[in-house]
Amino acid sequence: MQVKTELYDHQKQAVKITLERWKEVNGFALFMDMGTGKTLTSIQLISHLFQEDKIDKVLVACPLSIMYQWRNEFIKHTNIDPIDVKVAHGDYNDRWYAFRTSKVVIINFDGLKIPEMAHTVNAYCKQNRMFFIVDESSFIKNYKTNRTQIIHFLGDKSTYKLALSGAPITTGAENIWAQYRFTDPSIFGDRYWSFVNRFLNVEIAQVNLGHKTQQFKKIVGIDNLEGYQEGFNKGSFVIKKEDCLDLPEKIFMEPRRFELTGTLKATYKRAAKDAIIKLENKELTLTHRLAILAKLRQIRSGFVYDKEILYNEKGEEYGKRDAEKLVTTKSNPVAKELELLLEELNPEEHKIIIVYQFNQEMFLIDEVIRKFTSVQTIPIVGSSFKTAKSIETFKHNKKAPILIGQIQRLSHGLDLSFADVMIHFSHYWSTDLRRQVFDRIHRIGQTKKCLYVDLVCSGTIDETIIKIHERNIKLSDYLVRSDLTNAEIVYGTG
Repeated sequence: MQVKTELYDHQKQAVKITLERWKEVNGFALFMDMGTGKTLTSIQLISHLFQEDKIDKVLVACPLSIMYQWRNEFIKHTNIDPIDVKVAHGDYNDRWYAFRTSKVVIINFDGLKIPEMAHTVNAYCKQNRMFFIVDESSFIKNYKTNRTQIIHFLGDKSTYKLALSGAPITTGAENIWAQYRFTDPSIFGDRYWSFVNRFLNVEIAQVNLGHKTQQFKKIVGIDNLEGYQEGFNKGSFVIKKEDCLDLPEKIFMEPRRFELTGTLKATYKRAAKDAIIKLENKELTLTHRLAILAKLRQIRSGFVYDKEILYNEKGEEYGKRDAEKLVTTKSNPVAKELELLLEELNPEEHKIIIVYQFNQEMFLIDEVIRKFTSVQTIPIVGSSFKTAKSIETFKHNKKAPILIGQIQRLSHGLDLSFADVMIHFSHYWSTDLRRQVFDRIHRIGQTKKCLYVDLVCSGTIDETIIKIHERNIKLSDYLVRSDLTNAEIVYGTG
């Protein structure tokens, strides 16, 4: 297998450093910013190992949404026979067949959790030489999960190992341990709490469970910074976009602000008052708090929750249930604002990506775009195969200049450098996820300035979320700040 595409200098450097490191140990990590080409860099490493006859098979574990993207990259950049690159998807028999009959196998993380699949890979490694790549290695940051433990187990059986990520540390310094345990356990050790006690600061915290108070260890920072940095640098090569690429400018427009009116405004006020009362309960977990706040985010987008009376076949009332009622685009402020924005942008002159959070929003966005009769919309829905097909259609079809996708589906592994405008129809709590979505269009191959626009509803939780992103702090810290009232959270005045 040979690579047909010429690598950039920073990619060549990454390949060189990885090969040098592999002379000492069999694992390494490439922490390359989104858009710097870590997939192509990995393919060059794969090509080298095959040509040197050092491996028999490659297994790539990655998020479900980017499996077919990996396969497309192999076919695009190498002379490999497509039949030798398979996506292991479906039931166990389908995955087993893909693994047994190809040189390069791409599987999603959950696919490895199937016991029979893990046993198959393990049995193969006992008699053959496998190169195991974990793409988006931050997915294994939690050492407790079954996913992480299986990857550690199979990594120990592999001939070569490589971890890839643009953001290896997403929630705290402890995130790095599980990733390094996969690539090179000699750096930070093979026991999590030994690593914590050696390098990190730990405090004893308490949580009130109502019937009792429970203590737990809380990591609050790095204690041995010099040792932590030395280990981090020894086991990885870091590439920052600003250091290696001359990309067009990012332009962040002032947020397009709108206000709720009529039914939506009244409904939001009622829900906000209810949320303030519920949030006063100190025993609520963060998960419960997020569920309460999610309702406000949905109302902001035009999904009114009300009690709907249920009737049996005889027409007799027998109960009530929560029902979603979508406010039509005629009376929906966020839909109106999106329509005005698209009129100003003129979709036919751009490739536009509209990012949303909730499934219902996709239909609302589609209804707005249908008013532009000359424009087609490409939604990202369904399997990873359908996602890849939608992106190819969006890329090449001039009559389809708008792609709409959920933020989680757009955040990992997709090359959308042919788009130049990104509109955030609604907002998600994770600053890290938001950054990753930004970089889907601002990456190698981009030739135009990238324009970013947020639709923000004044006086709502939208403003709270935007402040979180601006301050770049953890959501959990923001929600429990002593100087932030529940009213400030739900009305965005904190």
